[in-house]
Amino acid sequence: MRHSVNNALVEFQSSLGEEHWIPNIFNIERWWSIQTLKILSALRYTLVKQFGEPENSADNGIVWIAFCRLVIETSSAAFNHVSMSFSETVNSFEVEQIEQLFINILDLILKSTSKPIKGSAKVIRADSRCVINLNGVKVDRVITSPPYPNRISYIRELRPYMYWTKFLNEAKEAGEIDWMAIGGTWGIATSRLKSWQIDEVNLLPESVYNAVENIGQSEGKNAHILSIYVLKYFYDMHLHLRSLRHLLKDGTKIDYIVGNSTFFGNRVDTASLLAESMKMLGYKKISFEIIRKRNCKKELYEYCVSATWEEA
Repeated sequence: MRHSVNNALVEFQSSLGEEHWIPNIFNIERWWSIQTLKILSALRYTLVKQFGEPENSADNGIVWIAFCRLVIETSSAAFNHVSMSFSETVNSFEVEQIEQLFINILDLILKSTSKPIKGSAKVIRADSRCVINLNGVKVDRVITSPPYPNRISYIRELRPYMYWTKFLNEAKEAGEIDWMAIGGTWGIATSRLKSWQIDEVNLLPESVYNAVENIGQSEGKNAHILSIYVLKYFYDMHLHLRSLRHLLKDGTKIDYIVGNSTFFGNRVDTASLLAESMKMLGYKKISFEIIRKRNCKKELYEYCVSATWEEA
């Protein structure tokens, strides 16, 4: 791989004077200077010639992971808060700086992969709200950390990578993806919340409806739509936990790392509410404990919610 990258870097130098594809990101010069964009687009062009487009480069994913890290490290994105923001100035980089940074990033990743990982893994694409059948897969342990009910959208943070790798082409696609995700509110997902209604009456624990009502009756800006957001979040999580049962072997232990939230002074005790959903759905030995303090408001924590599935 390193040899192939070196070949790409040789061609990269000769392609710098040409015009190359740049992702269709709104106000892209807020992210990267024009000079940096030209260099990044030339590097991407030569990497594609050597390895193919990311969606067709499963065996060379490390190269594109390195490129994605390069893209964000040369951007004006700032990560000094739980949600991404922008620096006041946009930095410009020279060709030599970007080339060396890419090499350093790639070498670091390659070094981290030098020792084989024990075991094996398999990724299965599915809707987490409906995981009734995954090619006959049955599991005996579940460890995960779903989104928290806090309106921080994963797609918002991932957009730059997904545009540069062509997994996103238009802004509306990001909203469509986020609408399918638990807790997604980016773009069109926000407007769809206004007309969304829960499909099943009295499906959720009463405490969820009480929390939603408290938020909706508060005087905060957009209190109504945020109350709907919280309702949909716990509805989606309930659907997930309900369908998950079909994949669990007898005695399976599940652990969910989640965080609580506040909306206009109304605390949403995510761990407690999810524990109640688990109880309604027949899970046993349900408990939760604080894992750590979160790096935001003083009353916000991360919890581990645990339970066991026992077949009747």
